[in-house]
Amino acid sequence: MRGFVIFLLVIAVMASFSFVAANISTDKKETKQETKEFEFNTFTSAVCDNSQDFVLLANILFQSSKKTDIFKEAGRVLKKGGTMIVIDWKKGTGGFGPPEGRRTDEVEMTSLVDKKDFVFKNKLDAGQFHYGLVFTKE
Repeated sequence: MRGFVIFLLVIAVMASFSFVAANISTDKKETKQETKEFEFNTFTSAVCDNSQDFVLLANILFQSSKKTDIFKEAGRVLKKGGTMIVIDWKKGTGGFGPPEGRRTDEVEMTSLVDKKDFVFKNKLDAGQFHYGLVFTKE
């Protein structure tokens, strides 16, 4: 049932994140961009407790103001000994990707993970613009 994890992440993110919708219009006189932020507050995945071996949180946490809730949900559904991998945008890598203010650096992201549920294992090389963190559920 490892493929089911993807469903969990979609539900978790849909349930607790904000995103920016942009309306970009161009005409010959000016370019106008309007943005609006939306926040979803319902947080439920309907996945059984301690039922998953692996949770992958890739490029989604920068969108959420409720990162700790997402980590708690990952801890709830992961089996003891299960793995959680976090991949997100590095700070200070330039204009590619989300705005700098939406990014969380590795140290802060690691501090948001509940130390009662997870043990930090190692970093992953996720490329020039991302970092990767590996945690195991105790």
